[in-house]
Amino acid sequence: MQEPREKIQPESETERSAEVISINRADSETAGRENNFDAYTALGGGHLTEAEYQRIKTAAKAGAKANEIYITNAKSYARAAGITLSPEALTLYSILRSDQNISSDLLHSDQQRLAEILRIMGNAEDLQKLVARHPNIEF
Repeated sequence: MQEPREKIQPESETERSAEVISINRADSETAGRENNFDAYTALGGGHLTEAEYQRIKTAAKAGAKANEIYITNAKSYARAAGITLSPEALTLYSILRSDQNISSDLLHSDQQRLAEILRIMGNAEDLQKLVARHPNIEF
């Protein structure tokens, strides 16, 4: 025998109304680290100044066009290290690779530049893989 069910009353109009806010998860995750220079430096070995870091992030946000040759190179270095780069990482790499006004003397190789992008992205795991793949390069 079934137990009697409680009759559910419809909510009043004021109880049902709520403001709906659309949130794009990718945008909110990116916004959390968008200008987070402290997180970048916390990964250790960051060679960009805060001004350089902000310039690269701003250029990417403004929709800077990525250089296809640089993207192909970055994908090749990433593949050799067993990592995959996001479209955002590829764009950032292209911007950093094109930037002639970087003050660090340790960003001469493409692998060093890629390591900086992994730091900017907060990707410590892939950074470790890249460093392990290139033990003779100072990162």
